[in-house]
Amino acid sequence: MNGELGCGFVRRFPSIITRTMEVVRSCSIAMEFHTDKNKKCFTSSVEDDVALLRKLAWRDV
Repeated sequence: MNGELGCGFVRRFPSIITRTMEVVRSCSIAMEFHTDKNKKCFTSSVEDDVALLRKLAWRDV
């Protein structure tokens, strides 16, 4: 299997490698650092989160 993923693969499927490299070169990602992106609560408030967690925890018990 290791040999198949090496030079033999490249020789047998050069168009796959070429297209993959084109896709990789065209990709980009923009990230904003130093800002908190995590939600403080799942619902509209911490209290509602606690109520929802209690409801889900007791469901089907």
